[in-house]
Amino acid sequence: MNNMKHMTNMRQAQQGFTLIELMIVVAIVGILAAIAIPAYQDYTARAQVTEGVNLADGLKATIIEIYNEQGNFDNADSGSAGLPLASDVTGKYVETVTVTNGEIVALFRNSGVAGPVQGKNIAFSPVTSVGSVQWVCTSSTSTDLDNKYLPAVCRS
Repeated sequence: MNNMKHMTNMRQAQQGFTLIELMIVVAIVGILAAIAIPAYQDYTARAQVTEGVNLADGLKATIIEIYNEQGNFDNADSGSAGLPLASDVTGKYVETVTVTNGEIVALFRNSGVAGPVQGKNIAFSPVTSVGSVQWVCTSSTSTDLDNKYLPAVCRS
């Protein structure tokens, strides 16, 4: 009989989690979510900016070719000298990629894009030095993305 009483006490001791234990777990999950969600949103925005950078990269070779033939970037405009129209260079997150006198500006869409990137631009300008062409991120007049969403080479 004593053995039976001991078995009954063991069953009662293993009833599950207490309310306080469950509340602690919920609090920990909430804290982790509060940290992870903004970090994920920033990651998503930077990934979408990468699409604009890649589309701009595709135009750089043609712009350099124009410079090599003419010695300047005056005719390096969208829709001329072998460059596609701005509306022809698009992506899932990029509305247009415009070239004006060699400067490339990628405009992000207003919807379907992370909030910090919506309707913003990223721009690249060619800089010549002893016959070679280097690409730099253009000043804030053309690039209006927050610094943390720019590629590492563009961050000031």
